[in-house]
Amino acid sequence: MDNNEKLADLYRQQKELNALIKELDSKLKGHLRWWWLFPLFGFIVYIYLLERKRQNSSISESITKVKVELFRVEIRIAQIEKQNNSTSN
Repeated sequence: MDNNEKLADLYRQQKELNALIKELDSKLKGHLRWWWLFPLFGFIVYIYLLERKRQNSSISESITKVKVELFRVEIRIAQIEKQNNSTSN
């Protein structure tokens, strides 16, 4: 597999992982957005509840694992692009 095919595959993986992070984050936040109806008090409660959910949730562990995998994909993309740039010059 040449570098262009690897890059295309890595970009596809990056897009899928970003979509997964977005989905997991929306599950984590759930119905907390309704607290925004009460301007200042709602904001304080929203932040407090969200932080509690992030610290004590299996979803947050999943998000962390996906973000680590996304970081690896992005590093690999950067390596391949750097390799392509150095060979084309």
